Amino acid sequence: MGSHGGATGSPVIPIQVTQSNVWLMNPDGSAARQLTRQKAPFLISGPAPLAWSASGAQLLAEVGGQDTSYAEGVNPRSGAAHRLARHENTETGLVATAISRDGSTVLAASGGFDPGSRHNIVTVPFAGGTGNIPSVHIYGIESEFNWLMTKEWRLDGQVSGSHGRIESHVFALDVVDFREALIPFDIGLFTANGFAKRLQLGTTTDLYGKTPPKLVNLMAYLALTNNHTFSDGGVLTSRVDFVHRGEFQARVWNNPLVDTVPAYDTIGLFFQYQLPHSHCAFSVSGTNLADKAGISNRFSNPYGVLTTSDEFIPPRQVFAGVNYDF
Repeated sequence: MGSHGGATGSPVIPIQVTQSNVWLMNPDGSAARQLTRQKAPFLISGPAPLAWSASGAQLLAEVGGQDTSYAEGVNPRSGAAHRLARHENTETGLVATAISRDGSTVLAASGGFDPGSRHNIVTVPFAGGTGNIPSVHIYGIESEFNWLMTKEWRLDGQVSGSHGRIESHVFALDVVDFREALIPFDIGLFTANGFAKRLQLGTTTDLYGKTPPKLVNLMAYLALTNNHTFSDGGVLTSRVDFVHRGEFQARVWNNPLVDTVPAYDTIGLFFQYQLPHSHCAFSVSGTNLADKAGISNRFSNPYGVLTTSDEFIPPRQVFAGVNYDF
């Protein structure tokens, strides 16, 4: 049994769940009528009413049971219901808790009812689908060139840069902030204080003004190539190249503890000798010759265990090859 007080001055309308469906009735219990007509599977109950929007035009409900939990939006006039996250895993689905006053947004916890590591406080549209950041500005520039300096020397280059800014006020829980707030036997994954802390962080962390993730501020490539032909017809190709990968934000939170992925530079060499009047060529090349431990990407909580891990670029590598053109 649940109840709802609509807009100021409106009567309280009790709601009753019977045989896994929602019923409406007058405040005195009269004129009861069935609103939804769903047939829940065995060991599943719902939809169970949770909350109304202020206008009474949207009703938030939850379906749950054995290995199942997901939120539904109900039309109070027709009884039609829709799942808020249509493609989610029902075993670890949304556990809805509240609806915004205008009925557009639902506050929920991801990861289902059962204890687990992928629980986050999230907001999703009442209309269904995946919540998204409404407004983001992204801009960038890219240029490349080829300069044939002499008959034997050529310079190639490319430079690009990108930046952006989140222009909407969106609140989202940063799992790194929650990790840093953990206190043994007090604030934990499955404690009451831990849930309260996640709720607090999820409703106070504003993404407005943050930089969108994966936007490299500066990327540059330079390669100097020499092609020398010997008197006997053999051709030696030599190239040295330089790569600069600038820093970027790994996640939308821009958390200074983990999200700034640092820049790195690498140098490579390549040599190839084409035998005179032959289809055969020999080559040797080296990459990352300074053996820099550059970080190509960074991941926080990738497996739900509250960790942060780095993905590194390949170390120094040297290759030798034999080419034959048929």
